[in-house]
Amino acid sequence: MPWELYDLSRDFSQSTDVAAEEPERVRDLSMLWFAMAGRYGLFPLHGEQLMGLAPRANRDLAELTLWPFAAAVPNDSTVSLIQRAFNVIAPVELAAGDEGVIVAQGDRFAGWTLFVQGGRLVYEQNYLGLEHFRVASTEPLPTGKVELGMALELQGELEISPTLSSYGMRGRAGFVRLYADGAEIGAGAIPKLAPFSWSLSGEGIAAGWDSESAVSDRYTEPFRFTGKLDRVVISVSGEPFEDFAKTVEKAWLVQ
Repeated sequence: MPWELYDLSRDFSQSTDVAAEEPERVRDLSMLWFAMAGRYGLFPLHGEQLMGLAPRANRDLAELTLWPFAAAVPNDSTVSLIQRAFNVIAPVELAAGDEGVIVAQGDRFAGWTLFVQGGRLVYEQNYLGLEHFRVASTEPLPTGKVELGMALELQGELEISPTLSSYGMRGRAGFVRLYADGAEIGAGAIPKLAPFSWSLSGEGIAAGWDSESAVSDRYTEPFRFTGKLDRVVISVSGEPFEDFAKTVEKAWLVQ
Protein backbone atom coordinates (compact mmCIF):
# COMPACT_ATOMS: atom_id res chain seq x y z
CA MET A 1 0.00 0.00 0.00
CA PRO A 2 1.56 3.35 -1.02
CA TRP A 3 1.98 6.26 1.37
CA GLU A 4 -0.67 8.97 1.24
CA LEU A 5 -0.17 12.66 2.01
CA TYR A 6 -2.78 15.27 2.92
CA ASP A 7 -2.50 19.03 3.50
CA LEU A 8 -4.60 19.44 6.64
CA SER A 9 -4.31 23.24 6.53
CA ARG A 10 -6.47 23.17 3.39
CA ASP A 11 -8.03 19.70 3.38
CA PHE A 12 -9.16 18.81 6.90
CA SER A 13 -11.33 15.93 5.65
CA GLN A 14 -8.34 14.29 3.94
CA SER A 15 -10.15 13.95 0.61
CA THR A 16 -7.27 14.86 -1.72
CA ASP A 17 -4.07 12.79 -1.73
CA VAL A 18 -1.12 15.03 -2.74
CA ALA A 19 1.61 12.39 -2.36
CA ALA A 20 2.35 12.39 -6.10
CA GLU A 21 2.87 16.15 -6.00
CA GLU A 22 5.38 16.11 -3.14
CA PRO A 23 7.48 12.92 -3.38
CA GLU A 24 10.35 14.39 -1.34
CA ARG A 25 8.06 15.24 1.58
CA VAL A 26 6.60 11.72 1.43
CA ARG A 27 10.12 10.26 1.49
CA ASP A 28 11.15 12.39 4.49
CA LEU A 29 7.99 11.64 6.49
CA SER A 30 8.13 7.91 5.74
CA MET A 31 11.74 7.78 6.93
CA LEU A 32 10.72 9.62 10.10
CA TRP A 33 7.87 7.15 10.63
CA PHE A 34 10.21 4.16 10.40
CA ALA A 35 12.71 5.84 12.75
CA MET A 36 10.04 6.51 15.40
CA ALA A 37 8.52 3.03 14.96
CA GLY A 38 11.91 1.47 15.60
CA ARG A 39 12.60 3.70 18.60
CA TYR A 40 9.31 2.89 20.34
CA GLY A 41 9.18 -0.86 19.59
CA LEU A 42 6.36 -0.92 17.08
CA PHE A 43 7.94 -3.68 15.02
CA PRO A 44 7.11 -6.30 14.05
CA LEU A 45 3.75 -5.24 12.67
CA HIS A 46 1.14 -7.95 13.12
CA GLY A 47 -2.28 -8.85 11.86
CA GLU A 48 -4.26 -7.04 14.55
CA GLN A 49 -2.67 -3.75 13.53
CA LEU A 50 -2.92 -4.41 9.79
CA MET A 51 -6.62 -5.20 10.09
CA GLY A 52 -7.30 -2.06 12.12
CA LEU A 53 -7.79 -3.86 15.44
CA ALA A 54 -6.36 -2.52 18.68
CA PRO A 55 -3.31 -4.57 19.82
CA ARG A 56 -3.78 -6.02 23.30
CA ALA A 57 -0.73 -4.30 24.71
CA ASN A 58 -1.36 -5.24 28.36
CA ARG A 59 -2.51 -8.84 28.00
CA ASP A 60 0.23 -10.14 30.33
CA LEU A 61 -0.06 -7.50 33.05
CA ALA A 62 -0.69 -8.63 36.61
CA GLU A 63 -1.41 -5.07 37.78
CA LEU A 64 -3.07 -2.04 36.19
CA THR A 65 -3.14 1.57 37.40
CA LEU A 66 -5.94 3.84 36.23
CA TRP A 67 -5.91 7.60 36.66
CA PRO A 68 -9.15 9.43 37.51
CA PHE A 69 -11.33 10.96 34.83
CA ALA A 70 -9.10 9.84 31.96
CA ALA A 71 -10.67 8.35 28.84
CA ALA A 72 -11.89 4.78 29.12
CA VAL A 73 -9.28 2.14 28.23
CA PRO A 74 -10.56 -0.38 25.63
CA ASN A 75 -11.12 -3.85 27.05
CA ASP A 76 -8.75 -5.48 24.55
CA SER A 77 -5.98 -3.10 25.61
CA THR A 78 -6.11 -3.74 29.34
CA VAL A 79 -5.59 -6.59 31.77
CA SER A 80 -8.22 -9.33 31.47
CA LEU A 81 -10.62 -9.59 34.44
CA ILE A 82 -13.15 -11.98 32.89
CA GLN A 83 -13.86 -14.90 35.27
CA ARG A 84 -10.72 -14.05 37.18
CA ALA A 85 -9.97 -13.18 40.81
CA PHE A 86 -8.84 -9.59 41.28
CA ASN A 87 -8.34 -6.84 43.86
CA VAL A 88 -8.97 -3.11 43.66
CA ILE A 89 -7.31 -0.42 45.79
CA ALA A 90 -8.35 3.23 45.54
CA PRO A 91 -6.97 5.96 47.84
CA VAL A 92 -9.63 8.65 48.17
CA GLU A 93 -10.54 11.66 50.28
CA LEU A 94 -14.20 11.87 51.22
CA ALA A 95 -16.39 14.67 52.53
CA ALA A 96 -19.96 14.24 53.74
CA GLY A 97 -22.24 13.62 50.78
CA ASP A 98 -19.54 12.63 48.29
CA GLU A 99 -20.56 9.96 45.83
CA GLY A 100 -19.81 8.56 42.39
CA VAL A 101 -17.97 5.85 40.51
CA ILE A 102 -14.57 4.69 41.70
CA VAL A 103 -14.07 2.38 38.71
CA ALA A 104 -16.41 0.87 36.13
CA GLN A 105 -15.95 -1.55 33.25
CA GLY A 106 -18.52 -2.41 30.61
CA ASP A 107 -21.99 -1.05 29.98
CA ARG A 108 -25.69 -1.68 30.57
CA PHE A 109 -25.43 -5.09 28.88
CA ALA A 110 -22.60 -6.50 31.03
CA GLY A 111 -19.97 -5.15 33.40
CA TRP A 112 -18.92 -4.38 36.94
CA THR A 113 -18.69 -1.19 38.91
CA LEU A 114 -17.39 -0.02 42.30
CA PHE A 115 -19.04 3.17 43.52
CA VAL A 116 -19.98 5.27 46.53
CA GLN A 117 -23.65 6.08 47.08
CA GLY A 118 -25.56 7.08 50.18
CA GLY A 119 -22.33 7.04 52.16
CA ARG A 120 -21.71 3.36 51.39
CA LEU A 121 -19.25 1.53 49.17
CA VAL A 122 -21.04 -0.67 46.62
CA TYR A 123 -19.82 -3.36 44.22
CA GLU A 124 -22.20 -4.38 41.45
CA GLN A 125 -21.98 -7.12 38.81
CA ASN A 126 -24.22 -6.67 35.77
CA TYR A 127 -24.89 -10.11 34.31
CA LEU A 128 -25.66 -9.62 30.61
CA GLY A 129 -28.17 -6.87 31.38
CA LEU A 130 -30.49 -9.51 32.80
CA GLU A 131 -29.57 -9.54 36.49
CA HIS A 132 -27.72 -7.21 38.85
CA PHE A 133 -25.86 -8.54 41.90
CA ARG A 134 -24.71 -6.05 44.56
CA VAL A 135 -22.65 -6.05 47.72
CA ALA A 136 -22.69 -2.90 49.89
CA SER A 137 -20.77 -1.88 52.98
CA THR A 138 -22.69 -2.44 56.17
CA GLU A 139 -21.69 0.89 57.74
CA PRO A 140 -21.24 4.43 56.38
CA LEU A 141 -17.79 5.29 55.06
CA PRO A 142 -15.59 7.60 57.14
CA THR A 143 -14.79 11.09 55.93
CA GLY A 144 -11.25 12.25 55.21
CA LYS A 145 -8.49 10.23 53.61
CA VAL A 146 -9.28 6.53 53.33
CA GLU A 147 -8.08 3.65 51.19
CA LEU A 148 -11.09 1.90 49.68
CA GLY A 149 -10.78 -1.60 48.29
CA MET A 150 -12.49 -4.73 47.11
CA ALA A 151 -11.51 -8.32 46.41
CA LEU A 152 -13.31 -10.75 44.12
CA GLU A 153 -12.75 -14.46 44.77
CA LEU A 154 -13.84 -17.18 42.36
CA GLN A 155 -16.18 -19.86 43.65
CA GLY A 156 -18.09 -22.74 42.09
CA GLU A 157 -18.79 -23.36 38.42
CA LEU A 158 -22.21 -23.06 36.81
CA GLU A 159 -23.80 -23.91 33.50
CA ILE A 160 -24.25 -21.04 31.06
CA SER A 161 -26.07 -23.22 28.55
CA PRO A 162 -26.10 -26.94 27.65
CA THR A 163 -24.47 -26.19 24.28
CA LEU A 164 -21.55 -24.33 25.84
CA SER A 165 -21.17 -27.04 28.47
CA SER A 166 -20.76 -29.59 25.66
CA TYR A 167 -17.70 -27.60 24.57
CA GLY A 168 -16.31 -27.54 28.09
CA MET A 169 -17.17 -23.89 28.69
CA ARG A 170 -18.58 -23.19 32.14
CA GLY A 171 -19.50 -20.04 34.02
CA ARG A 172 -18.24 -19.04 37.46
CA ALA A 173 -19.70 -17.60 40.65
CA GLY A 174 -17.82 -15.26 42.92
CA PHE A 175 -17.58 -13.75 46.38
CA VAL A 176 -16.79 -10.06 47.01
CA ARG A 177 -15.27 -8.43 50.05
CA LEU A 178 -15.20 -4.65 50.56
CA TYR A 179 -12.55 -2.79 52.56
CA ALA A 180 -11.80 0.60 54.08
CA ASP A 181 -8.22 1.09 55.30
CA GLY A 182 -7.74 -2.68 55.25
CA ALA A 183 -10.75 -3.47 57.44
CA GLU A 184 -13.57 -5.53 55.96
CA ILE A 185 -16.76 -3.45 55.75
CA GLY A 186 -18.98 -5.73 53.68
CA ALA A 187 -19.08 -9.08 51.90
CA GLY A 188 -21.43 -11.12 49.79
CA ALA A 189 -21.89 -13.71 47.06
CA ILE A 190 -22.08 -12.96 43.34
CA PRO A 191 -24.06 -15.91 41.93
CA LYS A 192 -23.06 -15.30 38.30
CA LEU A 193 -20.06 -13.58 36.72
CA ALA A 194 -20.19 -12.23 33.18
CA PRO A 195 -18.99 -15.18 31.08
CA PHE A 196 -17.25 -13.77 27.99
CA SER A 197 -17.08 -9.99 27.81
CA TRP A 198 -17.65 -6.91 29.92
CA SER A 199 -19.34 -5.08 27.07
CA LEU A 200 -21.42 -5.75 23.99
CA SER A 201 -20.92 -2.23 22.64
CA GLY A 202 -17.17 -1.81 23.14
CA GLU A 203 -17.09 0.27 26.32
CA GLY A 204 -13.88 -0.14 28.30
CA ILE A 205 -12.73 0.56 31.85
CA ALA A 206 -12.51 4.01 33.47
CA ALA A 207 -11.73 5.47 36.90
CA GLY A 208 -13.80 8.22 38.47
CA TRP A 209 -16.72 7.92 36.07
CA ASP A 210 -18.86 5.48 34.08
CA SER A 211 -18.44 6.08 30.36
CA GLU A 212 -21.39 6.03 27.97
CA SER A 213 -24.18 3.70 29.23
CA ALA A 214 -24.18 2.95 32.96
CA VAL A 215 -23.24 -0.50 34.26
CA SER A 216 -25.58 -0.07 37.23
CA ASP A 217 -29.27 0.74 37.23
CA ARG A 218 -28.76 2.54 40.55
CA TYR A 219 -27.21 5.63 38.92
CA THR A 220 -27.12 7.58 35.67
CA GLU A 221 -23.91 7.89 33.69
CA PRO A 222 -21.35 9.37 34.02
CA PHE A 223 -21.90 9.54 37.83
CA ARG A 224 -18.53 11.25 38.29
CA PHE A 225 -16.86 10.79 41.65
CA THR A 226 -17.24 14.01 43.67
CA GLY A 227 -14.53 13.27 46.24
CA LYS A 228 -10.80 13.25 45.63
CA LEU A 229 -9.61 10.10 43.86
CA ASP A 230 -5.85 9.59 43.71
CA ARG A 231 -5.76 6.52 41.46
CA VAL A 232 -7.19 3.02 41.08
CA VAL A 233 -4.89 -0.02 41.21
CA ILE A 234 -6.21 -3.38 40.00
CA SER A 235 -4.24 -6.58 40.55
CA VAL A 236 -5.17 -10.01 39.22
CA SER A 237 -4.37 -13.62 40.00
CA GLY A 238 -4.81 -16.89 38.14
CA GLU A 239 -4.77 -17.55 34.42
CA PRO A 240 -6.85 -15.23 32.22
CA PHE A 241 -10.03 -16.59 30.68
CA GLU A 242 -9.63 -17.27 26.94
CA ASP A 243 -12.46 -17.16 24.42
CA PHE A 244 -11.21 -19.91 22.13
CA ALA A 245 -13.46 -18.98 19.21
CA LYS A 246 -12.16 -15.40 19.16
CA THR A 247 -8.60 -16.60 19.53
CA VAL A 248 -8.91 -18.82 16.45
CA GLU A 249 -10.60 -16.03 14.49
CA LYS A 250 -7.82 -13.56 15.27
CA ALA A 251 -5.12 -16.13 14.57
CA TRP A 252 -6.11 -16.14 10.91
CA LEU A 253 -5.34 -12.42 10.72
CA VAL A 254 -1.64 -12.95 11.41
CA GLN A 255 -1.06 -15.67 8.80
